[in-house]
Amino acid sequence: MPRYLYSGPRTAISLPPASEGQPPQEVALVPHQEVELPAELPYVQRLVGKGQLVAIAAEPEAEAEPKPTRSRTTRTTKEEGDS
Repeated sequence: MPRYLYSGPRTAISLPPASEGQPPQEVALVPHQEVELPAELPYVQRLVGKGQLVAIAAEPEAEAEPKPTRSRTTRTTKEEGDS
């Protein structure tokens, strides 16, 4: 399920049951909090359309090799007239 950052008023929603016979799952929506919600749910789509839910990009997986870091070197130059 995608993660979202919620910015609307404090509220709660009921998600459909994961399987038949289970109760719906209640999810609290609290301003400035991250929440996992199913993207295909019409209510989620409406909140995204209103700008109250903003998708959070998935964190990239760790790379096998770390990227090399660039070190800063200071260069000195001769000014004209210096010998």
